[in-house]
Amino acid sequence: IGLATFECYYPTLCHAVSLRSQDYRKFQKKQKIVWGCREVRRLVPELDELGVTPSVKNLRKFMQHPATLWYPEVIAVLNQLRSSLKH
Repeated sequence: IGLATFECYYPTLCHAVSLRSQDYRKFQKKQKIVWGCREVRRLVPELDELGVTPSVKNLRKFMQHPATLWYPEVIAVLNQLRSSLKH
């Protein structure tokens, strides 16, 4: 059975599956943002103690999930931490 046939005979079920899939993708995105913020909060002070500038480039080398640096929320946390570190 093809997808079009399935949608033709079970439109309500297909719609429900689609909504659930969207919800799951939103949940995953939020989880990745939480991971990224947590990693940045942990790494910025460590890098500062080592004398390494906590830039995006330097953070990527130490992060388990460097792709999370693409999220604006993670970058906002990084910028906030960097501004509090300035002497």
